[in-house]
Amino acid sequence: SQQAAANPPAKDASAEELLALMDANQVDKTVIIQPICYRFDNSYVRDTIARHPKRFAGVARIDPEDDNALHHLEELTNQGFVGVRFGPVEEKWWKAPRMLSILQKAADLKIPVLLFLGKDGGKSIPWIEPVLRQVPDVLVVIDHMADVSISDTTQIEALLALAALPKVHIKISHTWALSNQGYPWSDAQGLVGKVVSVFGAKRCMFATDWPVCMMPSWPGGDTNYAETVKLAKDEYKNILSPEDLQLVLGGTAASIWFKG
Repeated sequence: SQQAAANPPAKDASAEELLALMDANQVDKTVIIQPICYRFDNSYVRDTIARHPKRFAGVARIDPEDDNALHHLEELTNQGFVGVRFGPVEEKWWKAPRMLSILQKAADLKIPVLLFLGKDGGKSIPWIEPVLRQVPDVLVVIDHMADVSISDTTQIEALLALAALPKVHIKISHTWALSNQGYPWSDAQGLVGKVVSVFGAKRCMFATDWPVCMMPSWPGGDTNYAETVKLAKDEYKNILSPEDLQLVLGGTAASIWFKG
């Protein structure tokens, strides 16, 4: 079995702590993403979603360069996972034939594929997009608005152009990491408005990125769970309609991961 990476976080972030934070901030359900630091050992997330199926859904990670990737993806889906995440996405394996097979398998299994493009991810979109066009049936979520620089219009335009692919969705998060300011990170809110306007709220979803959001530097924002939720509930209502806000806060994610 895969072993945890050599750099597990210094501080635990348990399911019980997350449940307490959710309850304190009136959050009903959460999609847990397998942490990068534990690589492809999805066991803790697997056990957590099994123990709390009404509160959590789980997205696994698999090695895109593993010859047994298709088998692992099906196996993890059978274990209860409802999505798979890749990233930071590297051009070498993204453009390899194996990746096309993985994306098609995800489409066949009817599970979303989440893509973490890394910092300045908009620069990767020109080689990400042609592969996505070859598998139009797979539902894709671009994590953290591709971590585009809020001052780089070329990156922002590349991100917004992905709206032409109807199955591409956007995770709205990392405003705290993209911003050059403190809460409410106002200089990054214009990007949120553009993304929702172009993609439509039915293709956008908010995320706290807890516990990574607590990291003092990128990809964190030196913030906390309560502050990220407060941002979404109190600040986004200034740039989104009530109907769009409901979709971004949970309706979109529920339509994908909590259909029951």
